Amino acid sequence: MEELIQFIRHNMIFVFIFAFILWRIYRFFKAKNEVQRILKENNFQLVDVRSEGEFQGFSIPNSINIPIDRLGSDYEKLDKNKAVIVFCASGGRSAMARLHLLRLGFKKVVNAGGVHALSRILNQK
Repeated sequence: MEELIQFIRHNMIFVFIFAFILWRIYRFFKAKNEVQRILKENNFQLVDVRSEGEFQGFSIPNSINIPIDRLGSDYEKLDKNKAVIVFCASGGRSAMARLHLLRLGFKKVVNAGGVHALSRILNQK
């Protein structure tokens, strides 16, 4: 036990990096499970918060494009009674969109991360 404590003291940066990686993996699988659960309920809306250009380049069928910079004014296009699955290119903008929609009164909002990760989840369905 003493060796473990010494290892942690001498390698704090590696311990923090390892903990961060574990946290990211946990968050990924938690979000994936939430998305799969919502998809089974079949009462959801897919919201792509990428730019119009990104959306035109590749989009998920039946998704609604509301770029992150217009979310504050265009959120009224969404139904607050349905679950919202938000996504972007890599998960950063959709994380901000999730928080914004929750502040606007949406009850069930999940950040699916990137468009390609969500596409793989949808294809498993």
